[in-house]
Amino acid sequence: MSTGKIIAKTAAITAAAFIGVLLIVAIVLSVCCPVVLSDVGDSLGIPFAAIGYLERSYMNTQDINELGELVERCIKYEKHKKTVRYGETLVGHQYFADFCAHQDSVLASVTDGSYRVYITGNYVDALYETGRREYALTFAWGEILKQREKGIYYAKQNTMRYLVSAFSSNGERDGISSQLIGYLEGDLLPQLTAVYSGDATKKEQLSALYVDLYEIYRALFNEQKMQEYQSLYDSLG
Repeated sequence: MSTGKIIAKTAAITAAAFIGVLLIVAIVLSVCCPVVLSDVGDSLGIPFAAIGYLERSYMNTQDINELGELVERCIKYEKHKKTVRYGETLVGHQYFADFCAHQDSVLASVTDGSYRVYITGNYVDALYETGRREYALTFAWGEILKQREKGIYYAKQNTMRYLVSAFSSNGERDGISSQLIGYLEGDLLPQLTAVYSGDATKKEQLSALYVDLYEIYRALFNEQKMQEYQSLYDSLG
């Protein structure tokens, strides 16, 4: 056998052995440390690995930290069905409120200071995109009511705004439009207007509501209402 053939054969055997070792390591990690493979997949931008291996790990641990990261990954890669599946588990978790408080302290730059809104908002968006629009509206309104108990009517960042964005982007002219307008214009607007006395916090909330009502009517091609809310917004200065 010539020297060239020997070298080629040796190289092929070495390559095969190396690939074999990699496969063995991958199998071991997938069983023992799926989170490691999930992180590698995420760093490489591979949704299947980033989400799939984390799913496997969460199924074993049932750890809320892994559940939260799993939902974040589903949101990141726009996997709406999985966002709904795991988002529903997360928002219904008995320690969800405590988990959100912790996450706010470490992820403020990502979630704009409200991890709960980040999760529930994207959950609502995923519900909308997967056809569960009435439930998306019911859930979002429930979050608004929880905030109202704290004296917050329509925060600049809130769950309902994600739904309004999804509604406006899809240009829907039926379905939940009447209910959505009923909640925001028929219920919320009169109450917020009644308590507004010029303070900065309520002004910001009222501005956000005007913007969203404008966007809703823009999606419905109602120019008269668009002009009305544009004028109201401008009047706040």
